[in-house]
Amino acid sequence: NNTLNGGAGDDNLNVDYSTGNNLLNGDNGNDYLSASGYEYDNSGDEKGVYRRTSGNNTLNGGTGADKLIVDYSTGNNLLLGGDDNDYISAFGALGNNTLSGGNGNDTLKGGNGNDILTGGFGNDSLYGNDGNDTFVFNGFNQGVDHLYDFNVTNDRIQVSAADFGGGLSIGSLQQSQFIVGTSATTSNQRFIYDFSTGGLFFDQDGSASAFNQVKFAQLSAGLSLTNDKIVVA
Repeated sequence: NNTLNGGAGDDNLNVDYSTGNNLLNGDNGNDYLSASGYEYDNSGDEKGVYRRTSGNNTLNGGTGADKLIVDYSTGNNLLLGGDDNDYISAFGALGNNTLSGGNGNDTLKGGNGNDILTGGFGNDSLYGNDGNDTFVFNGFNQGVDHLYDFNVTNDRIQVSAADFGGGLSIGSLQQSQFIVGTSATTSNQRFIYDFSTGGLFFDQDGSASAFNQVKFAQLSAGLSLTNDKIVVA
């Protein structure tokens, strides 16, 4: 189990093909942190075997435009981008990974497991890939995140009751608080999915006039999105 601290400057911290639970801290600078696998080993009895990183790793980018990579790993990893525009990837990973962009316009890519992706502040690009993924929004005014492959069968959108407001209750979003259209038509409706554009909006008071709807996510157009695909936490 290794701890690697980058400190100030642009660091390259690498524990690829490791079997332990590692902690990688990039700190300041534009860092490259990797706990990836998938090496082709053509020697001895393991000829033709791909090697994956196991263990539950934590990669903390810190300040700077960082790259955090756990591609083709098997553990349940935690990847924290921090400030600036980060690239965070668990592509091909088998575990259930948690990816958090922090501040900046980040790119987050999940893997084959049931991943949790939080863009944070900024206009983020989110890819869940395979598995039952959860896309987390801790506020409606933190930017517009693009969910490129949201699957209404397997994936969920999670919103914060405390940070969104509007009288949301913990659990699946109430049917009366969701509408497919361009704007709220009742004072109870809070979330509006525009079927023709894919935009997802929040309106704190529905059809009342004290609050204007705010776009916080961009999904694909034409989805069969329903209220139970949105979970309030």
